[in-house]
Amino acid sequence: MIQTKDSNLTFRPLTIDDAEQYNALLRYAFQVTEQELSESGWKDDEIKQSKFPVLVRADVLGCFCEEDLVSQFAVYPLDMNIYGVRYPVGFVTSVCTYPEYTGQGIMKKADDPESHAHAGKTTRSFALLYPYSIPLYRNLGWEIISNKMTYTIKDTQVPRKLKAPGYVRRVAWDDKDFKELHTKFA
Repeated sequence: MIQTKDSNLTFRPLTIDDAEQYNALLRYAFQVTEQELSESGWKDDEIKQSKFPVLVRADVLGCFCEEDLVSQFAVYPLDMNIYGVRYPVGFVTSVCTYPEYTGQGIMKKADDPESHAHAGKTTRSFALLYPYSIPLYRNLGWEIISNKMTYTIKDTQVPRKLKAPGYVRRVAWDDKDFKELHTKFA
């Protein structure tokens, strides 16, 4: 555990015991409501349980004001094939801070080598982040390396005989229904 010099904020790795505060901060920061979770198919405590793997497999650093979690930063360890060479990378997720603690340099402190060492984080060649705000993360030293993704899906990975109402048809990009559907889920 490390303590910042200018305040009573402390950093430490998060565990399953912190799951309730971890989930509460995620929901607040990303404005996820119970109604939205229910409408998208989540049942009861499934969303909380779905976050356990992050707390178990990822390096998750929390910033606390006394006993209250006020900010968090998670790095999932992954391997990436770059031109035939395998590199250890980190997928950054769950980055959020309550508004009353923003502007205090918490994320800069959470992402520095001293904090990584105290959190037991492994050094990675690269880190990947899918930001909601490019200017915000650019100010923190991140940069865009690509805006293109390619997925290869085998036909055996596509579910067969789905029993769902509706149909699939191709439409033009300017189709009114397509635009409304895209706007709803984008």
